Amino acid sequence: MSADALLSTWLRPSRQRVRLDTLLLGLPGLLLATTLVWRLAGLVPAAILLLLCSALLSGLIVRRARRFDQAWLVRRLDARRADLEDSSALLFADPQALGPLQRLQRSRLDQRLGQGMPEELAPDWSRRMIIALWAVALLGIATLLLWPRGSDKPVVLAPAAEGIAAKPGIPRLVAQNLRIIPPAYTGLSLRDEAKLDARAPLGTRLEWTFRFDPQANAPALLPLGGAGVALRRDGEHWIASRTLDASFLYRVDPASGRGPLPPLHRIDGVVDAPPQVKLIAPAASLNMVAPGQRSWTPVFAATDDYGVAATARLRITLAIGEGENIRFTEREIAVSGTGAARDRRFAPRLDFGALGFRPAATWWCRSSCATIACPRRRKCAAPVSSCAGPRSRRPRAAGCKAWSTPLCRPISAASARSSSMPRRC
Repeated sequence: MSADALLSTWLRPSRQRVRLDTLLLGLPGLLLATTLVWRLAGLVPAAILLLLCSALLSGLIVRRARRFDQAWLVRRLDARRADLEDSSALLFADPQALGPLQRLQRSRLDQRLGQGMPEELAPDWSRRMIIALWAVALLGIATLLLWPRGSDKPVVLAPAAEGIAAKPGIPRLVAQNLRIIPPAYTGLSLRDEAKLDARAPLGTRLEWTFRFDPQANAPALLPLGGAGVALRRDGEHWIASRTLDASFLYRVDPASGRGPLPPLHRIDGVVDAPPQVKLIAPAASLNMVAPGQRSWTPVFAATDDYGVAATARLRITLAIGEGENIRFTEREIAVSGTGAARDRRFAPRLDFGALGFRPAATWWCRSSCATIACPRRRKCAAPVSSCAGPRSRRPRAAGCKAWSTPLCRPISAASARSSSMPRRC
């Protein structure tokens, strides 16, 4: 048997064993994490996490299997097979490079090797670890599946206040509840409203529960200017649900138009505004740079109703030269923030030397931030800040001021939008 065929035959069982062992070790954590994300954030984030973790687990399996190569097999044979006399390396050596005694020894090793099975060299199963991980994962998954959702808590109906007098044989609304389930990214908890008017973030799930007296046959929830929402019966109650995608007015019609016109109710959808970013420092319109200053630290503040991402992007534009000999370069760097998620501060220390800032140079920087998480991450940019290096003195021109001292000055967002670069004299 050739060395390649011998290597493949004796390594295959060990590689298969370690692949399956790694899969059994990693699968419990993957399933538990996916179930947790599914319960907290929904199906789409859970599917994305499952794909990413599956790719990572596959890479780990391949990496562990690659450790079982020829060098490992030689060590394993020498350790497990005393009849091979610590000469297993001869089995994989080039026959043309062996001497007469080595060839004789190799032929003996070939005969002895056939007395064993490749499965005998496979590594042991990680039995205890596999059992422990699966026990913990199954217990955690069962807990997550059986744990009641916030939307599963009992509904308590409040007396209706439609202001409609009772008429014999005509159903009317006597009890009601509006359950508001905000999107997960907002961090807001579920709440029940006794009234049918409410205000909630867009993307909120609305669930109505009604009771009619006498019992209605085909009640309906009628948005003004839109299609009606069907109600389904659950015992003595009627239930309707809808996702809030825009503000709307609606009526609850229990009698299919046979009774008095019910009053209108209003649901206001709150738009998720982008984060607000403002420049905190420098506060003055003109800031003198001290002699020997080697860095600059602009400070930006970012606020959002539901949270700002911990990392922002800082765009730096550098202009080097004067007059017509100006060269522009632009770069972006990541900046870490501090403080609470809803009110973060970003204070990057910009090193003049590392960023190429030199005399007769000017740079502009702007920070942009994003919300923590939502169906579409919202972004917002801060006002522009500029920093200028020392320049040679020049004669004053009409309406212009010659700068000979290093300075740092903020530029308003309106000025930044009106021109790609602030003009300097």
